[in-house]
Amino acid sequence: MMERAGVDAQDPAYGWSGFSAGPVDIHWVPGHHDRMCEEPYVQGLAAALQTCLERAQLSGVKKETEEQTPNSIEHRLRARLGL
Repeated sequence: MMERAGVDAQDPAYGWSGFSAGPVDIHWVPGHHDRMCEEPYVQGLAAALQTCLERAQLSGVKKETEEQTPNSIEHRLRARLGL
C-alpha cells in the first residue's frame, strides 16, 4: 500500500525525514490518515500528540523565547484537538 502512495516502505521514517531538520519519530495511531482527526480515532491521535508535546517540553526542545500565541502551531493543534 505504501508503495502505491510513493513511500519507500524500507525507509524507517517513511519519507518524513526530508521535512525535518532533526530526527523523525514514528507513532502509530488508530484510524486511516483521512479519518484520524475524527471520532473515535482523534482520541488516539490527541494522546500521542500530548505525549510528544510533554516529552519535548521536558527535554528542553521547546525554545524558552517562543510564545504560545493564537497563531503558533502548538496552539492551533491543541485547539483543533480540544486539548
